[in-house]
Amino acid sequence: MRRLWALTAVLLPLSVASVGKATDGPSFDCAKAASPIEQRICADPDLAARDRQMADAYKRLLNISGPWHDRLVLNQRMWLKALQLSCGLGDMDPAVMSACVGTAHQNRLETLTQWMEGLRGGQDAAKIDEDLAAQDDKIINAAFSEMAESPATATAILRAYHTPSAKIGLATALRLTSRNPAVHAAEVRRLLREVVVDFGKDAFPYLREDAEKDQGDAKSLIPFLHVAGNDINLSCRLLYQHPELMRALSPEIYTAEARYTPIATCEESDFPSTSIAKFQELVGAHDGGGFSMPCGGSEGTRLDALMTAFNSRAMTAAPQYLALNVSAGGGEVDDGRAWQPPPVPLEAWSYLSAWNRTKFQVIRAQFQTATREVAAYYQRHFNMPAEQARRYAYINLSAGYGWAYVSAPDINVAIMDANAQPSLADLLAKGEPVEVPAEQKGEPLLSLAVARPAAIAPLLAAHAPVNAVNPMGKTPLMTAAQFNSLEALSTFIQAGAEVNTQSLAPDKIADNYECAAYHITHGQRTALMYAAANAGLPVIQALLAAGADTRPRDSQGATALDYLEGRGPVPANPVLTAEERETARRLLTPPAH
Repeated sequence: MRRLWALTAVLLPLSVASVGKATDGPSFDCAKAASPIEQRICADPDLAARDRQMADAYKRLLNISGPWHDRLVLNQRMWLKALQLSCGLGDMDPAVMSACVGTAHQNRLETLTQWMEGLRGGQDAAKIDEDLAAQDDKIINAAFSEMAESPATATAILRAYHTPSAKIGLATALRLTSRNPAVHAAEVRRLLREVVVDFGKDAFPYLREDAEKDQGDAKSLIPFLHVAGNDINLSCRLLYQHPELMRALSPEIYTAEARYTPIATCEESDFPSTSIAKFQELVGAHDGGGFSMPCGGSEGTRLDALMTAFNSRAMTAAPQYLALNVSAGGGEVDDGRAWQPPPVPLEAWSYLSAWNRTKFQVIRAQFQTATREVAAYYQRHFNMPAEQARRYAYINLSAGYGWAYVSAPDINVAIMDANAQPSLADLLAKGEPVEVPAEQKGEPLLSLAVARPAAIAPLLAAHAPVNAVNPMGKTPLMTAAQFNSLEALSTFIQAGAEVNTQSLAPDKIADNYECAAYHITHGQRTALMYAAANAGLPVIQALLAAGADTRPRDSQGATALDYLEGRGPVPANPVLTAEERETARRLLTPPAH
């Protein structure tokens, strides 16, 4: 079944061809009913009664319309055509059509009633003009939305109006949906030149140049679709037929054109939107090192939303365009080389800390699920071979994320990935430094190795410092405790790790403020506090056996016992059983003074 576009938002009112004579039927002669909508109204007594109400309201409105008579007649007549687009295409289920037409009746009756009340109440003429213009714009948008599905009807609507948006729509329809576009070439160029004049040379000066450079193709329409902006909704089928039009939906970041981006609703019932949304939510929860700050401005947030919407539409309607025209760190090659997949979003970011790597495992798993589902969708709807569908799904899901361009040092990758090239052994043999310079503000290499403990021994053999700290004053031992790694923790203790070191106080951490990527409120933590909040009983006991002190307090006054029971910055320890929790509570209770 075809998609219904947003009828309630458009408020398309049901027009009436004439004032009815019958009292039990609609306002028109059912013997002459030709369109699917008219036939449906004749078959549905409730719709017929509503139609009579509409006819009566329309007649009474015309009787008092005064100088607005002709505009109201045009609006009503064009509305009827637009209603055929929204509710009357032939493949619509009868029950769905009845609901659609019924909603349209109700919306239109309310609109006509409001206009009558305004005219009778002496409403300001400018307000009436504004309301009529708004209804006209919604009808024009209806023609934009369905021009590929019903070209003749959409063209007739767009010809009836003379606004810039209608002219842009008519040019688009004549060029892209007519059977013989060449016949309309001169008219399309005239329309585009008129749009330039309508907007004025100072409003969008680049349009004049684009109008003169018109090549008679879809690409030449894109600047005009941009200035029509989000007042128009492009046809999804039009995007299928002309994927280059996706460029009109792509916001020009940091330019004025970003404010003028058309919309498009390209939803298919079998498109895996839920799986993709879950993946996007996982990615969006992490900033990848500062790209999206928690207190980002509204402009940045809006542009992010535009880019997300663009990628979603492109994935649905124009996979070839997206895969071949965006920079995703990979793509089609024409030199015979095997295709190399681009990085999964946040993949490079994941090599910057053990915490990042843990979060990335979940992101990657969801990415793989979404890729499979999108690839299957491409095979069904675009008849793609399986391997091409997989490539396009992989690239398109990666598109739009700056994370692919975040780089991580080779040694970070080698520590966390046993299959990395160059390997950790190769790097250490070449004398790769094992102490991170303070100015790089990175994690100690032994902290990274908590994600793959097999890397710890070679790093220690190369004299990696076991008590090194990251910019927050966090040691490898604290990281091992946080990630419940008894193997890493025991090795660090044997190597001389200091068990009672405290991390930095919040006011001593550089760039630690509310809108920073990481805002630390509880500083001066110990490894025992990290273990109490996150680790199993063996890790807690190993720290205590090594001399960990239960008495220190963090910068907010919380002890390790408080961390165990959720009175610190994180919830209560989630890995302990009730019996283990009682044992841990006894072990972590500071001695009485």
